[in-house]
Amino acid sequence: MYARLPNGRATLRGARNAPGLPNKRQYQDRNVGSFGDSEGDLILCFDFDLTLTTRDSGGYPDISTEYFTDVQKWSIHALFSAVRSIFNCKIFIITRADQRMVVKYISERCDFMSGFIDGVYGSSARFPRTELPSGSVAAHRDIAEGRDLALRGTSQYWANLKAFILGTIKSRNKNSRVLFFDDTQINIDAARRRNISAFIVDRPSNLHTITANAINSALA
Repeated sequence: MYARLPNGRATLRGARNAPGLPNKRQYQDRNVGSFGDSEGDLILCFDFDLTLTTRDSGGYPDISTEYFTDVQKWSIHALFSAVRSIFNCKIFIITRADQRMVVKYISERCDFMSGFIDGVYGSSARFPRTELPSGSVAAHRDIAEGRDLALRGTSQYWANLKAFILGTIKSRNKNSRVLFFDDTQINIDAARRRNISAFIVDRPSNLHTITANAINSALA
């Protein structure tokens, strides 16, 4: 369900002060004394397919297939490089896609962002992409809203599960601001029901602008 990526080094060169984001001095001037959480002032959580990627992997990213345009690679690198240089920030991926395959894909093919990702939450044997295994109902009772077991493996189930993960992250980092980005409205709605600041990504090419606007709104 969760994996921490090994620390890597991004090799693409992007702008450290990305368009739309405050520079480090502006951020410090606007937020002196307002945070102080050693675990991270800002936690950014992103869906994988069609939020970060420009091509849908179908939940099972193939190591031999390219899912990012060159422009999107540069944009993600510039964005992640900037937020890491300006803020005390953690970056997570929360996806319905197969967790091991996403980790492998990012580690082996995404040097433009692998060094920035703190961890990946995704489907696994315990939390399968399409259905719940028999005998594991108890592990899921607090996740599916209304405890509707008919939700098994559905989009609503995964929306609720993503929201549960986000809520857990927020509860463990009480002084941090958690922002969530996803291309699917049902996931945004479920996150907002748990009082998570969530933002729809209408197309991957707009991710940079949407994230910058969300951060500026959070700091206002």
